[in-house]
Amino acid sequence: MRTIARVLWKIVLLLVTVALGVVVGTALYVIIWFGVLTPVHSTEQGLADLQTTITRERDAVTAELAARDQRLSRVQDELNETNSRLSTVEQAAGQHDSQLADFSTRLDAREEAITTLSDQLAAQVEALTSLSGELGKLTPRAAAFEQDLTRQQDAIATIEDNQATIQAEQSAQRAQLEALAALRETILLLQAQNQVTQAQLALVQRNAGVAEAHLERVGATLDRVSALLPGEGDRTAPVAAARERLQAAQERVQSDPFTAGEELQLLWQALDESVQVQP
Repeated sequence: MRTIARVLWKIVLLLVTVALGVVVGTALYVIIWFGVLTPVHSTEQGLADLQTTITRERDAVTAELAARDQRLSRVQDELNETNSRLSTVEQAAGQHDSQLADFSTRLDAREEAITTLSDQLAAQVEALTSLSGELGKLTPRAAAFEQDLTRQQDAIATIEDNQATIQAEQSAQRAQLEALAALRETILLLQAQNQVTQAQLALVQRNAGVAEAHLERVGATLDRVSALLPGEGDRTAPVAAARERLQAAQERVQSDPFTAGEELQLLWQALDESVQVQP
């Protein structure tokens, strides 16, 4: 834009120079012509008129140049304002692109988390179905054991005369009682696993309160299991480990329920280890 202004200015100066040359040439011609044919007074009058004409033409050319300079200045100001607006628009576009990139990153992370939770839900539903089937198989066995125990207790009253037989029967009964206690422990541990699965399902459904309630039931179930176990032994250690996992899971659900799925899975595995060590 400045280069164009300089070129225009040079063209205007050239035009002014040519105009002044024409005017001066005309003036010289008039002076020579009328200097010979008219008196000196007429010549002076002509020179005055010529001077007036030159002054008028010069003023007109100067005014035109000033008007062009003003127009060039306005064009330059408009150009600067346009550049400033363009810079502002470019900055806003850069900020918008940054915000879009950040939003896209967060959206991808949420989609990945949802996919992970969906997979965990499907696995837990499958595990729940399997546990339900196992519970259905164990319940008739428990009823049969209880019936056997009742029959054995009735037999004890009828064979008091035979001490050796009584002792043998008592030994068998103790074995049956231990087996029944172990079966009850297994059923309770499977119930605890079922309750953990329900807590995981509640977390997937974003219901931390229901998950905490299920975990409280798990604690109550472990209390019942502990009441059936001896004071020390191989079977008490896995239950104690499961109780520690339960406490960690409850703390994680209370502090950050959306990341507690891993703790619940570890609790479920600890309960599964307790089931496997049952005789």
